[in-house]
Parts: sequence; structure tokens; C-alpha cells
Amino acid sequence: MKKHINPLEKLMIQNFTTCCKIRHPVLLEQLIINWPALDSWDIEYLQSKYGDIIIPIEYFTNEYFRPSKIINIKFSEYLTTLKTATKRPSIYLSELELTKYFPELLSDIRTPAFLPPTVKLHHKLFFGYASIASAHYHAVRQALLCQIIGNKKVYLIHPRYFYRLSPEPWYSTSFNFSKINFSNEQQLEKYKKYFIEVNLKPGDALFIPINWWHLVIGEQLSLSLTFFWDATFTWEDFTIPWLRSKFGILNTRLRQVF
Repeated sequence: MKKHINPLEKLMIQNFTTCCKIRHPVLLEQLIINWPALDSWDIEYLQSKYGDIIIPIEYFTNEYFRPSKIINIKFSEYLTTLKTATKRPSIYLSELELTKYFPELLSDIRTPAFLPPTVKLHHKLFFGYASIASAHYHAVRQALLCQIIGNKKVYLIHPRYFYRLSPEPWYSTSFNFSKINFSNEQQLEKYKKYFIEVNLKPGDALFIPINWWHLVIGEQLSLSLTFFWDATFTWEDFTIPWLRSKFGILNTRLRQVF
């Protein structure tokens, strides 16, 4: 098994077809180094602009970092928690839609030129302290994780090892999450032979294709913006995991209706 990420040196990628052909994660070092966000986004700046806005935050009751519920608090309250944190807090800002809550910040980022111009992009913020995003995969959407503040370690697992990660049942709303508690260092060490490890620093970006398991760990204060967009039909592989995901998605949507 390869233990490296396919590099695209000096951003020689001309269009997204390259990524589609290799169907593999891609590390793009310093892709976003010229974003104004890297110079201006910090706790003080964000608090001065959006401190009074009420935002949804994930609240969890254990170190597994599987949220038990969503709570709504002032952004300033959350930022104070991050500013004073010395260990992982029990709340985490995850998948906050930038265009809905902080639309003015769109001027501080740049959409990479190689992303297909016809797709609808979603701009999601992830902001926390010593955060752990439970191992999961995206069943529908491709992702480009852009690191703005702090460092992150990402462990990627090839789809060929799908069942090694003990996915939740297809009929669960968390069907695309692993049952394994990777906040336990012994568990992390046990599965390292399946991992491709990537270290992200501010300015870096990581393409995460659909169906690739990934475990994301923030080192102290960390903020990322991730572009999400729907995968095209050419990514359908008609495997058992693919079929399982289709049933999981259908089940989740039916639950939302009824």
C-alpha cells in the first residue's frame, strides 16, 4: 500500500480532471497561501465582526467526539472558550456554512481555479481546540480541506479497507461514521498500518475524495474552511460499500421527511 499522497508540485494541475483520474487524495502545499484570510482571521478579528451572532455548536459528552446534540450560543462565547482552553473543550464548531452566517468573509478566500465552474460549492467552517473529528467518509460530496489557522493531522484510509473501520449500520443516521474510538491512542496505533498520514499547516489544502475514510485531529487552536461539492456519476463504483451508502442516504432522507 502506498504511504504517501500524490503531490501536484507547484500547482501544475490545470483542471480537476487530474484528481478524478487518480481517485486519490491530493496534498496541495501552500495552495491558499495568498488568501487574505491567512493574515486577518484570528479570534479578536472574528469576535469584533461576528461576536453577537448566534451559531449552532456541536456539544458532546465524552472524548470520543461524537456530538450528542446541537446547542445555539453566541459566537463570542464560543471564541472565549477557545481563547482560554488548555485542553479539548466539550463543544466544537463544525460544518458552519460560511455563506449563511459570515457571508462577508467570502471576500477573504479564493475559489481554486481548478475546481469545476459548474458545480455548486458549499463553504464549511471547522474551528476548535485540540479537536478530533471521528473517522468518517463522505458518501456524496468531494471535499477540499483548506487550513487557515494552526495545524491538523489527517489520517486517510483507502476505500478498499472499508469494513476494517467498522462502519455504523446502514440504517443509522451516522452510517458513514466508524464505531472505533480513535481518541484512544492504543486504537490509533492498532490501525496505523491502514493509514496514510498527512500533516497540514496554514496555507495547505487537501483533496479528500468520496468514500475515503478520514480521521482529522487539530493541534491546539485550528481553523479550516472546506469546500464541498457533489460528486459526478463518473465516481460511482457500484461496489457493496457504494450500495450500502445509497441505502444509508435514502434512509436518512426518509427520516427527515417523516
